[in-house]
Amino acid sequence: MSVSIVKVNNTWLFTCKYLDPISKEYKRATRRGFKTKNEAILAEAKFIEKMESAPVQEISFQEMFYKYMSWRKHEIKPTTYKNWIQRFEKHVIPSLGHIPMTQLNLKIFEDWRQEMLSKNLSDSYMNDILKPIKATLRYANDYFDMDISYIDKIKRFKSATTFKKEMTVWNLEQFRRFEKQISYSIFWHTFFNLLYFTGLRKGEAQALTWKDIDFENKTLIINKTLAEKIEGVPYQILPPKTNASYRTITLADETLSLLKSLKQTLFGQPNTFVFEYDGKHLSSSTINRYYKIFVEQSGVPKIRIHDFRHSHASYLIGNGMNIVDVSKRLGHSDITMTLNTYTHFMPHAEDRIATFLNTQKELFS
Repeated sequence: MSVSIVKVNNTWLFTCKYLDPISKEYKRATRRGFKTKNEAILAEAKFIEKMESAPVQEISFQEMFYKYMSWRKHEIKPTTYKNWIQRFEKHVIPSLGHIPMTQLNLKIFEDWRQEMLSKNLSDSYMNDILKPIKATLRYANDYFDMDISYIDKIKRFKSATTFKKEMTVWNLEQFRRFEKQISYSIFWHTFFNLLYFTGLRKGEAQALTWKDIDFENKTLIINKTLAEKIEGVPYQILPPKTNASYRTITLADETLSLLKSLKQTLFGQPNTFVFEYDGKHLSSSTINRYYKIFVEQSGVPKIRIHDFRHSHASYLIGNGMNIVDVSKRLGHSDITMTLNTYTHFMPHAEDRIATFLNTQKELFS
């Protein structure tokens, strides 16, 4: 540890290079404003003693979490990074953030779990918060030589009283009522028609450029998504949610016709956004503001923007489309996800099975 003590104007200061006991990196510290050289020497000695004796264990849980997130920042998607920090700050820091790492134990986390269960949040949402918690604890073990043995004993959320929320979707008749209210605007008519008849995620629709549309072959390429308000910038264009989200889908004739009209109206160029608004990207706040007006005018029950995706899936499945084809069209990474989410939209499946079995019985009787 190197130290220099100098006089600047009428006061003394010391500067030293030291090994941070937490980050294990060399840092430089400067302290100013000492009236005499002896005061500076004494302060320097106390500072060195503090640094040399400071145990790693004094770091708080929230400090360890931020170190972990800084370490993982370039390995996870910006949207994941943003969500993990926001949820940790909202649901974890108020109860656990101040606690030193060595004072954390399984009982503390179980108390936190019970607190979370009282908030009436979904199991999936709470388990998403649990992911960076466990990851932070493993990071502390691996990089700070801590010995946290209870990580796998922290239970996932699975509430016996939590019922799966009924999915809210629009059938075709409800969408047509909504569509009637926006038919005067080629921009909004095209945007919401595209969502309903393709099942695109909102960010995928926001990121579309004209070169993604093949008007001749009636197809649409999904190869990116738009994420907003990350690290102080209005938006970022990112890879899709998963590898399966890279896909090419067929467009319905009415959607294709609307897109052609919109392109002519906007004089769309290959690299410009399909849904460019006032010369900028179409923001979520603008979508939500206009959607609220349109849905009130139409008189149909309000659903989330993401529920247009669910509405598309239910429309296809309810009309007998193959679940594998629907899964691919939605860009699901696993057909199990599609089955778990939309099986209840297959009202005639049991009838078809019964008819098949009865037919076989007649053949072999």
